Formats: sequence, C-alpha cells, structure tokens
Amino acid sequence: MRRSVHNKYDDWYHICGEVSKEPPGLADHSTACWTTDGQKYSRGELLKLLRSGAVSWNKWRRSLPDLQWYKIKDDFFWLPGFVLRLPKCDFRNHDFSFYELVSTDFSNSSFVRSKFNTVDFDWLSGRPFQMKANLSYCNFRSAKFVGTRFGYSSAAKSDFSHAELNGAHIGKADFSDSIFFKAMVAVEFEDTNLSGAHFEDSYIAGATFTNVDLSKTRGLHRAHYYPPVTIDARSLLKSGALPKNLYCACGLTDKMSVALRKILHSGVKRTKVFISYSSKDEAIVKRLQADLEEYSIETWFAPRDLPIGAKTRQSLDRAILGARKLIIVLSKTSIVSDWVEQEVELALERDQESKRPILVPIRIDDSVMKSRIGWAAYLRRTRNIGDFSHKDRDARYFESLGRLVSDLQS
Repeated sequence: MRRSVHNKYDDWYHICGEVSKEPPGLADHSTACWTTDGQKYSRGELLKLLRSGAVSWNKWRRSLPDLQWYKIKDDFFWLPGFVLRLPKCDFRNHDFSFYELVSTDFSNSSFVRSKFNTVDFDWLSGRPFQMKANLSYCNFRSAKFVGTRFGYSSAAKSDFSHAELNGAHIGKADFSDSIFFKAMVAVEFEDTNLSGAHFEDSYIAGATFTNVDLSKTRGLHRAHYYPPVTIDARSLLKSGALPKNLYCACGLTDKMSVALRKILHSGVKRTKVFISYSSKDEAIVKRLQADLEEYSIETWFAPRDLPIGAKTRQSLDRAILGARKLIIVLSKTSIVSDWVEQEVELALERDQESKRPILVPIRIDDSVMKSRIGWAAYLRRTRNIGDFSHKDRDARYFESLGRLVSDLQS
C-alpha cells in the first residue's frame, strides 16, 4: 500500500509498510499454526476462521493444546503448545470484539478502523499461562479499544494515531516507540514500557500511570489533559520533572507543581548544553531552548545565564569548557559572526582533545549549505547537520527535535 506525500501534520506518524502489496488471502496455503500434537493450519484457514466470527474463532482457539512443563533435574521449563503466526495481514474495518486473541503474532498487520471491544490479549479465562501477543509494527489508526487488555503484549513501534483507547489496561507490556497522535488515551498504564512513545496532540483523559517511567516519552508537553489523571509515587520518581499541565490534571495547584518540578529536577541526571547562535536568531533559539528543557536537557542560554557585570568573553569560554555538548545554530547571520566562529573553534579544539564529538551543528535556513566561509564549509563537509529550517512547529520539527535530544543524551 502506497501513500502520497501530503502536508498534513499527522503524515509523519504513519508507519511505512502497513500492509504488503499482496496481503495473505483465503487461498494462502502456507502454514501459520503448528501444535505439539501434530496439527497444522494454513494462513487461509485461519483467516477464514477469523472472518467467520468470534464464536467460531474462540471455539477453535480453545481447542489448541496448552503449554507443557518439563522438569530437568531441579529446574522447571515450559514449551508452548502451539505457534500461531499471522503477520502482515490486512484486517482493516474488522470487528474483533469478544475475540480471544492471546498468543497470536499479528506483527506488521493493518487494523485501521477495526474494533477490539473487551478483547483480552493477556489471558484466556479458565486456562493456564499463555504466551504474549505480538502486535509490533501494526497500524491501529482510528481503531477502537473499549475495555481491551494488553497485558504482557508487545506493541512496539505501532501506530495508534486517532485511535480510541477507552478503559483499556496496558500492564507489563512493551509500547516503546508507539504513536498516540490525536488518540484518546483513557488507559490504565501499569509497569508499561513507554520509552520513545509519542504523545503529541493526544487526549489523555482519566489515565492512570502506575510504576511507569515517562522520562523518555515524547511530546507529553504537547498533549491535552482531562482530569482526573493519576500518577503514583514510583512513576514520579522514575520520570523526573514532567510538564506542568500534566501535574495540573493530577489536581496539583500551580505552586505545588512548581515545587514538585524543582524537587524532581534536582534528582534528574541532566545533560548540560551550550547554545551558540546569532542574537538576531534569539526568538527561534529561545523556542528550541524551552523544548530541550522539557526533555531534561540543561542548557546554558546567555540571556538567562550570563551574570550581570560579568566579562562576556571569559564567561562564555568557561561555559563552553564546562558543557558536555555545544549546539551551533547555523543561519545566514551566525555564519558571519566572529563570536560564533570563536565558539566553534573552541568546541572543535575540545573535540580533538576528548576524542568524542562535542559540537552538534543544526541549521535554521539553507545558508550553510551554500557558504564558502572556511569554518562553515568545513562543518558542511565533515558533520551531519540537523535540519530545523521548518517554519512551523510541525511534525518535521518534532522529528528533528527527537533526534537532537537522543544525540545529546548519548
């Protein structure tokens, strides 16, 4: 399935390869299920069962053998009773309500506008422990999950944009790098891996976070919150400082949220970064600086951090020497600035001394790509320059911001 390029904000969140060009059909005879008692089922047979309704599917699903335990000396081991794989399938607009889908591999499949009301990917009632479901790299755009349970499932790098997760439970599951753009997130998160998950423009309503690390999520400061939102103490300690509007949704007053952010910031390992730029670009750089602070990147920003009465050049040099990284903001004004040139030269000297990259160049226009000025041309030839030339804070901007944050924290 191909998608043309549009200028919509949510295009960036689309995961490529949602469905193969020729998705498996009912005539597919390749084996998709093996059981320990010797049974085999083709993909076509399983797709026919799925489309025949929840009753037929659940009856067949419960006929599969359970996992088996083995004892070797004093240790116990288990082996699955079956393997059930249906990756890269097209399930768009299908109603999976009341289906028993635990232990199934649906990776790389498309579930656009499908329904999963009261589906349990975690447990099969009346049966022993089951293997986890694999929902990684799936497209769940505009899907509906009412009372759905994702316990122990893997949905890493899946796209839930515009989806409705209403009363869902996501416990001990892997949702790393998943996308919740413009999704309704009324979810109970418990011990969930949300590292790299995108929450830009999501609607977090009545959600609960229990023992969840939110420090590596993206876009929480751009999400919309509808109280009550609940975060337990373990999540607060793991996550460090969080956006103010999230605290407000938890019922904290402005004074309480400010005090809490200060306490948590003091315990967060932060990355100290010096930003070198032209004063004519200050408005753009100030926006970038604020976004970096949201990701616990501590910045040295001259208008804020330069002491009154301090010797400017000496103070700037000390700040550069004390920083782990130096961001150089390249523009038509900064590449002709003597001050910026001196700061770059000092950072390059530190590069050679420490034998690790200190200088992190980004551009806010195309001037450096055409410049013949010595040091600017040298950076163009030898460094990968981050692109922040977008006029708006759109999806491309936040994609570049995410890459920059990752590089600064490495």
